[in-house]
Amino acid sequence: MRWIDGLSALAIGALATLLVAQPAVRALEGPALDGLFALRHALYGQRYLRQASPTVVIGIDRETQLRPPFDRVPVELWTPQVAEVMAAVRDGGAAVIAQYHGFTASGEAAAPGYDAAYAAFLSEAGQAGQLVLGRRAPGPDRLSPLPDHVAAVGGYRNVRLAELRPDADGVVRRIALYHALTTPSGVARLEPSLPLELAARALNERPELVSGRDISLAGRPVPGSAANALILNPDSGNGGIPVYSFADLHACAAQGESSFFEQRFRGKVVLLGRLEAPAPRHLTSARFLEDRSRALHSGRCLLPVMRSLASLGGPTGTADVVVAATAVNNLLRGEAINSLVAPLGLVVAGLLALAAAIAALRIRVWLVLPGILVFAVAWVYAAATVLDLEARLMPLVQPLVAVFTSLLLALVYRYVPRRRRLAHG
Repeated sequence: MRWIDGLSALAIGALATLLVAQPAVRALEGPALDGLFALRHALYGQRYLRQASPTVVIGIDRETQLRPPFDRVPVELWTPQVAEVMAAVRDGGAAVIAQYHGFTASGEAAAPGYDAAYAAFLSEAGQAGQLVLGRRAPGPDRLSPLPDHVAAVGGYRNVRLAELRPDADGVVRRIALYHALTTPSGVARLEPSLPLELAARALNERPELVSGRDISLAGRPVPGSAANALILNPDSGNGGIPVYSFADLHACAAQGESSFFEQRFRGKVVLLGRLEAPAPRHLTSARFLEDRSRALHSGRCLLPVMRSLASLGGPTGTADVVVAATAVNNLLRGEAINSLVAPLGLVVAGLLALAAAIAALRIRVWLVLPGILVFAVAWVYAAATVLDLEARLMPLVQPLVAVFTSLLLALVYRYVPRRRRLAHG
C-alpha cells in the first residue's frame, strides 16, 4: 500500500468514527437493543417458563375494578381488602412483599378506624422486614404513601422509590438502582431503589458500595450501578412476569384457600400494583417478544376471567409495576445487562472502520462487498449470542455504521479519481 493510501485509510477511519460519535447515531442504540432482544428470542426462544419467575405481580386490573366489592369504590378505600390479601400472601410464604403504589388518600378522616386492619398489617410485616411501600417521588409529597402509613410500616427504612428511566424515544430500557439523599445531619448517602431493596431482602443480603458508586449484591457486581441505570433484560412479553388478578386473590383469601397461596407465592418476591389508569404504562424492549409459556400458566384460584373482557385486547404498553418486577428478576438471577462503557464502544467502531477502509483500498470490490455483508451478519449474530449466554451488550449500531461509512468513503476515494483520469485520457 502506498503511503498516501495509508494516510487516506486513517483519515477515512477517523471521519467514520467522528460520524458515529454524533448523538443522532448514538440514539439508534436503543432501538437496536430492542431488535437484538427480538433476534435473541427468535434464535434461542424463551429462557424461563413464566411460573418459574422468582418475582410475581398482583395486579389491580380492569377486572378487579368491575367486580364487587370493588366496583364504584375508590382504590384508596380498599385498605381492608388489601390487608386481607397481603396477609394471605405473607402466610403463604412470600419472601418479601411490596405495595408498589402506596395509598395517597384514606377513609380515616370520614370513618376513624377504617384503616385499622391495614395499619396493623403494615406494622407487623414492617417489623419483620417483609414489607416495603413504594413511592413515586424523592420526598414526602402527594405521590408518597400517607404519613400514617409510613409510620405504621416502621418509617422510611421500609419505603423505597422506584424510578424508571425512559430514553429519548420514550421507551423504558433502564431503571434507577439508588437515589442520593442527604440526612438531616448533612451526610450524603445512597438509598437503594425499590427493585434493589426487594432483591436484597429476598437474598438476605445488603447492597455493598465497592468503590465510587459501584454496587455489589450477594458478591456479584451490579451492572449499570456506576451510571445508576440498570439495563432491563426481559425474558418474554410482559417481562416473563406472572400477573394475578387482585379480585381473584381476594375471593381466594376470603374462602380460606391457603394452599393456592402456598403453591404460587412461597419464596417469591411479590409486588402489588395497579395495571390500569391512572397508573402509567410504558413501551419497553419486551414489546416485540412473544410469551410462549402463557398457555402453560394458570393464575386463577376461584374466579374465571370475565367474559366481557376475555374478547378484548389488553392495554398497550407495560405497567410500571411489571417493569419494576423485571428489574428484580434481573438482579436475583444475575442477568442484568452489562454493556461496554461509551469510549470503548467508540474505539471498537474506529478500529473496524480503519480495517474496512484498508480492505476497500487493497482488495477487489467484488470481494470486499460480500465480505462486509458477511461480517455485518456475523457481528449481529454474535451480539445476539453474547446477549443470550453472558447478558453482555456488544456495541451494535456504531461499529456497523462506521464500517459501512468507511467502506463508502474508501470506494469513492479509490474509484472517482480513476474515472476522472480515464475521462481526460
